[in-house]
Amino acid sequence: MEQQTKTAAGSEEVVLLRDWVVALILMAIPVVGFIMILVWSFSAGTNVNLRNFARASLIVVSIVLFLYVILFVLIGMAASSYTY
Repeated sequence: MEQQTKTAAGSEEVVLLRDWVVALILMAIPVVGFIMILVWSFSAGTNVNLRNFARASLIVVSIVLFLYVILFVLIGMAASSYTY
């Protein structure tokens, strides 16, 4: 049985399971993962499915970093107002 790599005539190729596994492993490496998310998000040659996944990951990372910054600012303000 042949593996189908097209969803419909003229549409984007399906991303294989091994490609998703490689993408997730690369994303788990701290600096390399962030660089690969940027490359996949803004590269025209990237598969549409992988590009959308990278963009969603970039949005989630941005939201989490924003929340961390707010949390550290609040903790810093609370710690600086506390005196003995």
